[in-house]
Amino acid sequence: MDIEGDEIGILYNVSLSTLYKFKVIIIEFHNFLSLEENLCLKIYNQIFDKILKTHDIIHIHSNNDCITRNINDVQISDIYEITFINKKELKYKKKIKNSLPHRLDFPNDPNTHEVFVPEIFYK
Repeated sequence: MDIEGDEIGILYNVSLSTLYKFKVIIIEFHNFLSLEENLCLKIYNQIFDKILKTHDIIHIHSNNDCITRNINDVQISDIYEITFINKKELKYKKKIKNSLPHRLDFPNDPNTHEVFVPEIFYK
């Protein structure tokens, strides 16, 4: 799902029964820098709480072709690409042991330095 910010409205209104139909969901989330605002944080929490009832996050990648900001001593990108897998498809889980980006990730903009995914997103 790459719909330039409209993913929030779609995900806010989608039912759990619809989410269960997807084995894998890949979403480019926009406006992460808005999480400083309480209303946006509340909406994102509701959306992630819903998705995480049916799916687990298996990968996160920062988009380095957008603005970033330091929030509470953590460098945050405005855009993250997140891959989810349906919990029914998981055979086993283990926590990530290395930092992101993964060695197979590539920057969205090869001429700009990569933005690391903050550990608070996955630890």
